[in-house]
Amino acid sequence: MLTTDVTFPSSISWSRNGDAIAYSSGLAGIVAARVYVAATDGSGSMQVGDPELDAWSPAFSPDGWTLAFMGGNHDAERGLFLMDRDGSDVQQLSHETGGNYSWQYNVPRWSPDGQYVLIGGARRAGPIPGSSTSTAPTKWT
Repeated sequence: MLTTDVTFPSSISWSRNGDAIAYSSGLAGIVAARVYVAATDGSGSMQVGDPELDAWSPAFSPDGWTLAFMGGNHDAERGLFLMDRDGSDVQQLSHETGGNYSWQYNVPRWSPDGQYVLIGGARRAGPIPGSSTSTAPTKWT
């Protein structure tokens, strides 16, 4: 059991070395999702990142020190984010355009070398200079 004060943990991601898991969940009675990190046995679960930012679908980087995740409280600020494993240094890599499309994205995926983050979905988050408007996965460095 991860914790008793969250609703249905989802989008669970293992760290590569197997020492931690990251997952998204809402607090009991609250619809908004947040990102949590815990030991693999579920102990030590703690919310990480900005406590005011909706956040979901975390994915550990190959080195286990960075989490990519989807987030944002309003359509205009939804997109792809990065943060350190402890929740510090939250950075937004992309912004939504034209509506709430983040919910249709898959979990971010890291390249094996940790240089890129890839997401795919019904509509790409952007704008990213030089990228197309196709529905093909988009990568960020």
